[in-house]
Amino acid sequence: MTLHPVHPIEKESYAIIQPLIDAIDLPAELIPLAARVLHATTDTDLARSLRCTKGAVDKVRTALLLEHPIVTDVEMTRSGISPKPRDRAVCALSLLPSTASDAGDAFQRDDIFPSRSATAMSLAASSYPRDALYVIGCAPTALDQLLDMMENGSVHPLGVIALPVGFVGAEQAKNRLMTVASAHGIPVITNSGPKGGSAATAACVNAVHRLAMDTDTDTDTDTDTDRTPVPVQTIDHRPGMLIIGHGTRSLDGVAQLKQFSDDVQSVRPEIPVTYGLIEFADETGGPTLEQAVNALVDRGVNSIVAVPLVLLGAGHMKDDGPEILRNARLAHPSVHATYARNLGIHPLVLDAAEASAATAGAYESDAVVLVGRGSTDPDANSDLAKVARLLADGRGIGSKGQSRGMPAITPPGGSPLGALGMVEPAFVSLAPPGVPDALERCHILGAGNITVVPYFLFAGLLLDRIREQALGWAAGKVRCNVTVADELWPDNRIIQLTWLRYDEALRGDAAMNCDCCIYRVPLPGYISKVAVR
Repeated sequence: MTLHPVHPIEKESYAIIQPLIDAIDLPAELIPLAARVLHATTDTDLARSLRCTKGAVDKVRTALLLEHPIVTDVEMTRSGISPKPRDRAVCALSLLPSTASDAGDAFQRDDIFPSRSATAMSLAASSYPRDALYVIGCAPTALDQLLDMMENGSVHPLGVIALPVGFVGAEQAKNRLMTVASAHGIPVITNSGPKGGSAATAACVNAVHRLAMDTDTDTDTDTDTDRTPVPVQTIDHRPGMLIIGHGTRSLDGVAQLKQFSDDVQSVRPEIPVTYGLIEFADETGGPTLEQAVNALVDRGVNSIVAVPLVLLGAGHMKDDGPEILRNARLAHPSVHATYARNLGIHPLVLDAAEASAATAGAYESDAVVLVGRGSTDPDANSDLAKVARLLADGRGIGSKGQSRGMPAITPPGGSPLGALGMVEPAFVSLAPPGVPDALERCHILGAGNITVVPYFLFAGLLLDRIREQALGWAAGKVRCNVTVADELWPDNRIIQLTWLRYDEALRGDAAMNCDCCIYRVPLPGYISKVAVR
């Protein structure tokens, strides 16, 4: 590990820090954070106490690159963050009403919130329920309040960096954070014990930000806070990413995939990224997957991670993807190829689908029809039904018609999340129910306003067909309004998940869902598809 300071005093400091860092036994991803924490605090025990959930540093790095909001507990924590991420950071205390008379009843009662910081965190979490990083460097009560809201489902941070300090509650809150975050799949950077503080917490953010920017600190001209160096480790060249696109006859859809690939590349410019199409490449002029592989090899890449840009894993993921990699290995014997899993059922995709539905008015709808591509694979079709149920629970879409007597959902020990929305799955091809059938079911159940949400990433002829079928059905109905949402892209959460799948494959823990795969399990009616072993 080599340290690159930018000022003589810092050079001397890091000469002292170097052997201290080398003696600390921490996972490699935490070493740059430990160095910056040690530089900020001079506390070796504090640096040694850092811990995180698996892959948290890389996930937080992606969130910083995508410029998501940052919520801090106190102004001291916010002020310690480097200038560029600080410009999108908010202090929770600044969200509190300026006078008690401006506050609601809940924000005036000490029996509800144990501290002003906890009060502010409750308000901040309500204002930023998703797509934000939470950074807590001072108040254990603020962290406990955030954890309460994480447990009842009212907030789902992109990540939490929390090193609150104190003899009362700090250690317990950080231990609880690791438990709650692991249960909800939220990346966490924290430490053990009562030590911590705003300086150490901001140092962690700044270390990850520097890793994200991959900046040469010798040319850094920002403030002293931003110029504090972090260890730069020499690593092998990262494998290139091959994005496997489904393919479409729509020129707009192919153009969207190209833009998506460019946007993915912009997040990590040091990693070669390209894309190819499974089908219809000849008709649209898009690159075939063979051409995409050759393009990566021509750029000097000797290791490839293939990421199938597929929402629901069916034949294209299970058949075409492995076949593509087999051909690539035969054509380029010296190239190592790894297959990531599909995007799948993931909170980031659910959030993107909710955002698309909301734009089309789903919060004001009596029902939502979620439309997938359709497949002869029952496993993939059943996953769409699972997505529909997950979108119906607690998100508020398709629940305007609560007068139907649908019960509110109240998790054990939590607050009511609202009525269960009516979200019906449907398919535009190959599998029932079709779009008109699902619309008819919603209408019979009393829905007058229905939002149709295509569960597709990009534009294409199938989306045009969904729109035609939905509006054609509505044209024959009285007092029934139907709106159709757009495709999920553009939504930066899809970029974030694509990189998560890439990183997961590199770590070697990309486990496919094979529990109900028709090629492995003799499902009724599909027994002939089980592979002979």
